Amino acid sequence: KEVHEGAATSKPTQRQRTKMQGGYNADLGDAKATIGSMSISSESLQGGTPAGGGAPVVAAAGATPGKAPSLSEVMGKIGLDNKQFFDGDMFKTSEIRTLLDSSSDKDKMLGMKRLLAMLSKGRDVSSMFPDVVKNVVSDNMEIRKLVYMFLVHYAEVEPQKALLAINSLQKAISHPNQLLRASALRSMSSIRVKDIAQLIVLAVQKGMKDSSPYVRKTAAQAVSKIARLDPRQLDQCIEIVSTLVQDTSTMVIGSAVQAFLEVCPTRFDLIHPVFRRICQVLPDIDEWGQVAVLTLLLRYGREQFVNPDPEKHKVRKEPTEPKPEGAEGEGEGEEEDEEEEYSDWDMDADHRLILHCTQSLFQSRNSAVVLAVALLHFYLAPPNELHRVSKAMVRLLHTNKETMYIVLANIATMAATHPHLFTDHLAEFFISSGEPLILRNLKLEILTHIATEANISRILREFREYVKDENKEFVVNTVQAIGRCATTIPEVSDVCQQQLMQLMANLNQQVVAESVIVIKKLLQLNATQRMEDNAAVDDPRDRRVIKQLARLLKTVQIPQARASIVWVTGEYSEIIPQYAPDILRELAKSFADEDNIVKLQVLNLGVKLYLSSAPQVEPIFKYILQLAKFDQNYDIRDRARLMRQVLFNAGACPLLHDHARRLFLTTKPVPVLASPSEDRKQFTLGTLSHIVNDPVSGYEALPDFPEVAPDPSVRNTVSENTQATEKTSWDSLVADAGGDEWASEGEESGSGSDSGSGSDLSEGEDKQPKQKPQQQKQHKDDDIWGAGDSGDESESASGSSSGSESEASEDEWGNPMPKQQQTRRSPAPKQQPLSPQTGKKDMLEELFSSSPSPASPGGKDLLSSLGGGSVLSPAGTAAAPSSASATGYSGPATGPRQTLLKHVLGRGLNVDYAFARRASTYGPEVSTVLLYFRNHKERLITGVRVGKQSLDEGMQLYPFKDIAQIAPGETAEGVISIKYTSASKPAKFDIITSEGTCPVCLTASVGDLVRPQLLSPTEFQQKQKSLGGMYKIETAVKLTPESAAHMVQLVQDVLHVAVLGGSPSADGVCQFSGLGMLDSKPVLVVTNVDPATGAGTVTVHAENALYGPVLSKHVCTLLQQPGFTAVQ
Repeated sequence: KEVHEGAATSKPTQRQRTKMQGGYNADLGDAKATIGSMSISSESLQGGTPAGGGAPVVAAAGATPGKAPSLSEVMGKIGLDNKQFFDGDMFKTSEIRTLLDSSSDKDKMLGMKRLLAMLSKGRDVSSMFPDVVKNVVSDNMEIRKLVYMFLVHYAEVEPQKALLAINSLQKAISHPNQLLRASALRSMSSIRVKDIAQLIVLAVQKGMKDSSPYVRKTAAQAVSKIARLDPRQLDQCIEIVSTLVQDTSTMVIGSAVQAFLEVCPTRFDLIHPVFRRICQVLPDIDEWGQVAVLTLLLRYGREQFVNPDPEKHKVRKEPTEPKPEGAEGEGEGEEEDEEEEYSDWDMDADHRLILHCTQSLFQSRNSAVVLAVALLHFYLAPPNELHRVSKAMVRLLHTNKETMYIVLANIATMAATHPHLFTDHLAEFFISSGEPLILRNLKLEILTHIATEANISRILREFREYVKDENKEFVVNTVQAIGRCATTIPEVSDVCQQQLMQLMANLNQQVVAESVIVIKKLLQLNATQRMEDNAAVDDPRDRRVIKQLARLLKTVQIPQARASIVWVTGEYSEIIPQYAPDILRELAKSFADEDNIVKLQVLNLGVKLYLSSAPQVEPIFKYILQLAKFDQNYDIRDRARLMRQVLFNAGACPLLHDHARRLFLTTKPVPVLASPSEDRKQFTLGTLSHIVNDPVSGYEALPDFPEVAPDPSVRNTVSENTQATEKTSWDSLVADAGGDEWASEGEESGSGSDSGSGSDLSEGEDKQPKQKPQQQKQHKDDDIWGAGDSGDESESASGSSSGSESEASEDEWGNPMPKQQQTRRSPAPKQQPLSPQTGKKDMLEELFSSSPSPASPGGKDLLSSLGGGSVLSPAGTAAAPSSASATGYSGPATGPRQTLLKHVLGRGLNVDYAFARRASTYGPEVSTVLLYFRNHKERLITGVRVGKQSLDEGMQLYPFKDIAQIAPGETAEGVISIKYTSASKPAKFDIITSEGTCPVCLTASVGDLVRPQLLSPTEFQQKQKSLGGMYKIETAVKLTPESAAHMVQLVQDVLHVAVLGGSPSADGVCQFSGLGMLDSKPVLVVTNVDPATGAGTVTVHAENALYGPVLSKHVCTLLQQPGFTAVQ
């Protein structure tokens, strides 16, 4: 029972739960041995004796006699309870040194725990540095982590000794375990020893090329440490950052952007190429990385885009046609001009991309992310879209108090400039009784900002309750808030004065004093407004207020309040002429005991009354001047001396005496009741400077929008620019050459006119884009492509009916052809021998067609020789040649183009691939794959070839010919043939370049492991009947009417199958047939879709259990994608 109770109260810590499995098993083994040595019977658990008599059995050493040991005692025995390391100061350095020198990992772990416990308690254990450093090579990861913690802590204190561990850390960076590599890199970069800065740079450069994104993330986090440690390494740090921001892993991008903000926050040229990709992957980045990216996008948007407010971009419309004179009246013309004065303004597409990609983050659970995206929209969104900001900010108020303070501080600044954003959320800013004063003050400030004529009565009712609070400081702040509301909305000034006058009876002097100060400002504001409106200066309500203030002089003792009352009496002495002299007389009696600020106001009161009614107050005023002559404060003495010389010594300064009224009775400026955090407006929201209301080190103000937006083309990637340039140049070449010239080449070559055909061929060749040497080398693969197809062409060209009958009855895959298809098949034209200037034909041109076609958007590729025609496929695929109609297949010449090796992992080499939908020279069961190599580095990549192959049994791979070199930014191409044994097993091989070896895996989709087989309708129906039941999978689909009308092309885009009849039947049924390349089993696809509605079914018949479900899902998914549209 006691053991189970101990288990309920003593749970292992998080570190203990995450121990390595090997060490944990060892500890569990020790625990079993300890528990197994216990002889606990039911009598001993109850405090009795064993059945055979004698003393109770002691369960374990150290346990209390007479009862079983608790689980905490057992855990302490086996070393699972870390509490013992912090109890008392019982560890000696000699004992710890012995433990660290032990060969047992368990002893070393115990010694390191004791050492770090002493370190955390403030003990200086730097003398143990040599004993700890030698354990940096331990194979136990937990020990290494503890050693790294000790090493980082004392590296600055013992820099020379820390250098002893550098070699071990460098070796650990190459460890097979990614966690250990990252930990070593983190520890090495945390050692703040300037002498090893260059070594840290090399380690980070190695880490940024690591295959593990976790290690690359650690490398990104280390960049800012290098920049702070040694500013001389700034250029190399910028290089590293430029590479890391292009990383494809979302785990790395957040840390890379944070490093960019700390190392080179103004180098937006590094961000231009990856700007759009960062926006698109933003939701997939970790939360704290999202905060860094949002900060970057905010500054990027403020420098790269113009102000999104349409009012800033009003452009007067130019009249389309001049109006005839006198056609309309003058009044009507003016009204029409006012209605249609400005034209619309369109926001930049990339500016809109930022707002669109960040909008989903408003729903994030992380308060920092929500605040960051709210600030981004506040600064970058148009005014009509700012309502999203207010909703998100208000949602953050329902969190902890610390977060509430940050959010309220930002809302207060927002409400000062955009009060309409939060007027609908008025109740969210009402104050609760349990809130701290700092939050109450911010809410009061926000309420004064969002007060309007519509909600001011509700706000004043709240204030009326707030002034009853026990916290007097909060009441004072409420009084100030009432005054700010009165100045903001003059219509409620009288109501606010009445509410403040009720506070005059408050027992707290500070509340009364603040009320007096606010009333004084309101009186001055009301007087100024009456002067502007040319109304009567004497207002009965103001007279009553001033009289009530004058009566408070006997009770109010706070200097600021007394000074305010005296100032009001002097300023408005004309309203209460019978009271002002008596007030001056009373103040003269207590002049010597008043505060300095009150004495100055008494002097001002005396001079104002003297200038308005001199005989009555002259003796009292002279008496006050005499008292001030001997005052200890020099300001009071100087003020009194000035008044005496100006007023009573006219001969000394006659000019001042004549202008005494202008000097002492000047008009006062209108008071401004500023917000407590008025100065925060100068700082960017969300920054530490904004919160503390003072510029901190490293603060950079947010830049203003440019008047003219910079060039948006800098955000286009290199591939986009290349594609646009090459596509334009190719279109111009085709337009110059003419549409029929390419197709007529074969006919002219067979007409018998050698000179004509030669001239036409050379002319057409001159108009083709010239290929680079490395591309020409790839196009001379006669061993792979020349023999098979040239033989077929020669045989079909030799063609007597008796000699080629057997060959004409089969297609290129070796499948028997229907008779009707045989009769339609025309003999191929005789091939014209190539001239020496022309050289060998493109290897795929010899394989596929003799009719060249426009290149794909990617530039000149292996399919540049394919024939034209209508294209109905995703972008990047080429149309199939017309000669392929003999097989019943008329879809694209390749499958979808995909990425095999990204340039980040390929050390600058990017490799794409696409499956060619033609027969291979190695047999019908072999797939042909086109490879596209692109150099993303700034130097040559040489020696591109296939290295080690790791193929499953039965799989064969025929490599591409070696590529000598690829220039920076250029593309090379190759052809590889693979015989697959399963659709789920990839072909694994290495691509070797001058930069290193890159392992790749090439997996074939099921759609490319089918070859077309053209069947007659009777044969199709027979096979369809035999493949029913379990071999039949039917799925309902819903297509767009345009897609339903082009069903044949759509299906052949995703499947390499033949079509029966060439077009849908009258009832919208399409039939497709093929053979599986892995087992030569039939594969039938039937689509029955209504062209008008797009509703129908897709049925797949396949004997192979793999083909049916996969093909059905694959076809239905791709058919319903909106990107598959017809391109005529």
